[in-house]
Amino acid sequence: MTEELKSDFERVLNALPGIVYGETAIANSSVSISSELVEIDLRFLMDYKGTSDRFLAMFVADRLDVDAPEQSDGNSNASLHLKCNAKQASRLIKMLEYATALGMESPPPATATENIALPVLLSHALLAFEEDYKNCDVSPLPSLPVWSNMLRAIDSRGVEQSEIERKAVIATRTRKVVLKQCIAQGWIELQKRGSPRPKSFATLTESGKKTTLNGERCIRNVERDWASQAPATYKRLRSALQHVVAKFDLEYPFYITGYGPADDSLTGGAYVKQKIRDDRVPAHGLEWPVVFRDSKKSVEKYPISVLLSQALTGYALDYETNRLGNLGHVLKVFRYVDDNGVPLGAVREQGKITGGGRSLHERHLNVVLEPGKPANDSRLVYLTPKARRARDAYPNLVHSVEETWKNRFGKSAISELRAALEELDRTLPSNLPDYPDTTSWMSHWLRPYLI
Repeated sequence: MTEELKSDFERVLNALPGIVYGETAIANSSVSISSELVEIDLRFLMDYKGTSDRFLAMFVADRLDVDAPEQSDGNSNASLHLKCNAKQASRLIKMLEYATALGMESPPPATATENIALPVLLSHALLAFEEDYKNCDVSPLPSLPVWSNMLRAIDSRGVEQSEIERKAVIATRTRKVVLKQCIAQGWIELQKRGSPRPKSFATLTESGKKTTLNGERCIRNVERDWASQAPATYKRLRSALQHVVAKFDLEYPFYITGYGPADDSLTGGAYVKQKIRDDRVPAHGLEWPVVFRDSKKSVEKYPISVLLSQALTGYALDYETNRLGNLGHVLKVFRYVDDNGVPLGAVREQGKITGGGRSLHERHLNVVLEPGKPANDSRLVYLTPKARRARDAYPNLVHSVEETWKNRFGKSAISELRAALEELDRTLPSNLPDYPDTTSWMSHWLRPYLI
């Protein structure tokens, strides 16, 4: 056990570039393991890598209730001295490893391109459509994600509760929380049917039917306006989107969504081992429904918001198959954090980083912060090694995925898609986010459900 633990420490410490380890220098980190005590003396480089890894070690030690006094010789290296038992040491290794790039692939070769990335163009178009939808003079009007991922999936006969996630292509936890809130809004009711073991069916109430029809009417109105304002661009865009989406192997949600209220990954994690051995199926959590697309099913009647959303979802999943990070995390947060760190106030809102250690990027060890109070916006935020690799791989990886799409869907189709999106993008507001928020639409308060 002692040798195995020491080997694990060696592997992980060597993967943290800010820790001095495995060198002959006097100021070298060391690990001492006895039957009752594990002592880790960590020494850090005096640069951004060392600063990030030092805050990482401090954060992990605090979470494991391991004493980690900070020291410095005043010249070249800061250090931490940790004392813990074997169980704490094993957990320490796992948490530190989670912040490294050990589970990631090498970035693709560098490529020179000044084009706006395809997922950014898709995101702008989708979010612009959603803004126009919100401005419809219709009441009551459900939010576009709630209409897309719940209300429209409930037909007039009702849908068995357990079948909703397959019809909407959402995780079970998402179905549970959104269904609960739609029931609270008075839009959906549950009915027991059948015998001897009755099953629970979700049906639209009269209020739910009206709300759903209002959403459909508003979507048609926005799409009609888009088609009349720029008919050539609209026609090119819809044609290209239909071509791509129709060739997807899987069905995706009508609005891009996270796995659950506290999990913005599209399928429950790109690093979960696949149980379905099929190259067409991405790695996914147990609750994500794998729904193969019927090749005979036409997408011509899909609203353009659905085509945009499914194209973005398909792209994001292809991007994340490369095991170089979550596309949304890069676009919303990592790109804005340089090696020397940025003040918490600069990324607090867009990254939903609270500074208290419990927000998504803190819990998943994507970022670490200077010690201090959560409300202190001047604290510096640093990326951990895995987040830095994801950030740095992004420019080349988006180019690589687009080239893959040209091979998969046809060069002319993707060129046409890009050209139409670029034409549209020049007419859109400049302050649109580069990627949608995939979790807030599930929140329990009123606003995300009713506009």
